[in-house]
Amino acid sequence: MSYFEDYVEDGLCCQYCGQVIDGEEPGYPRSCEFCRGQSKIERNKQRVKYAIEQFKKHNITFILKNEKIGHFHVRRKRDNQLFQFWAGTGKIVGEIDSSADIRGIHNLIKILEEGMEN
Repeated sequence: MSYFEDYVEDGLCCQYCGQVIDGEEPGYPRSCEFCRGQSKIERNKQRVKYAIEQFKKHNITFILKNEKIGHFHVRRKRDNQLFQFWAGTGKIVGEIDSSADIRGIHNLIKILEEGMEN
């Protein structure tokens, strides 16, 4: 587990956006004030918007298959391999080590641009 994942599990960082909450670590996952005030649908819309911004910033062609659930199709630059990505959960499906739990837009971009699979 990474340091960041530990911070989320301990409640130091928001389980949705990753922002440090108040410097306390109560020992369980929590949400920041902003994320507590948002519905799941609103958070998902923000994550879809952010994913689109990142794809455009890195010149990655994408297809938004389902806006409501944030499901994208993208292709790795070096070999055109198809990857699926869900912005709401950060789940990545494609040709990666299945034993690794690699999630998130930034890890996906690394995979797509550099061909790094771990």
